[in-house]
Amino acid sequence: MKKSWVLLAIIAICVLGCDSAKEEEEDNRPFDASEPYPFLEFSDPEFRKAFNSQEEMLAACQLPTGYLKQASTENLIASCMNYPLFAIYFAYDNPLDGINVIINNFNGFKELRKRESAAEMIIDYYATMEVETTDSPLPVNNSIFHLGFLELVLASEIIPDMFSNQNIIKLEKAVSLKFQDKLKHPDVYSESSLKWSLLIGAEICLHKNQTSFKDKGLLQFFIKNGGNVDSKVYAYVLLLLQVILS
Repeated sequence: MKKSWVLLAIIAICVLGCDSAKEEEEDNRPFDASEPYPFLEFSDPEFRKAFNSQEEMLAACQLPTGYLKQASTENLIASCMNYPLFAIYFAYDNPLDGINVIINNFNGFKELRKRESAAEMIIDYYATMEVETTDSPLPVNNSIFHLGFLELVLASEIIPDMFSNQNIIKLEKAVSLKFQDKLKHPDVYSESSLKWSLLIGAEICLHKNQTSFKDKGLLQFFIKNGGNVDSKVYAYVLLLLQVILS
């Protein structure tokens, strides 16, 4: 019996060793830690065709381990915004479910959660993003859909201290400006894109703890459903968040 346990231990060590060797092999990709990671391989259609499922593609779309260790938090945030599979959230009825799939499968966000001041810096990044108009197309990583991607990440609470007393003031100002800018361009920003901002506003409202028990439950319902609610609830949420988003 003792020999069996020893044999199992040896097998386990070998398997772990193989996994480590595999990781080192995969991490031989070149990178420049002084810049956001560009994911150039994913711009090649032939590279994407090699995958048979979303799971395979998610597993392959990772930052090199060396980059994770060396990149600044600023470049790590920008690399997360360069994530080639960011649009996965569109495939889900609840966009927050899609965001959670990305967050749980991408090592960039896992590393970002460990960084001090990550919440403050990602809010600053969000504040500098421009709102796209028909007259002023923006770079690819500042598109309508990237803005929505980041707003959903912010609303997901995956970054520690995102809604701390200090950060909530900056975030409230940033989301208010984004929401007002979106309202100025209804030809570009649909109701769905407005909901991305409202999800952040709802989280802010809940963390400030200044709502009634009934309104708190409604905001939680709005967030749980990723903003996908009927017109009556949507109108009431708009009314509740008027102070924050005006």
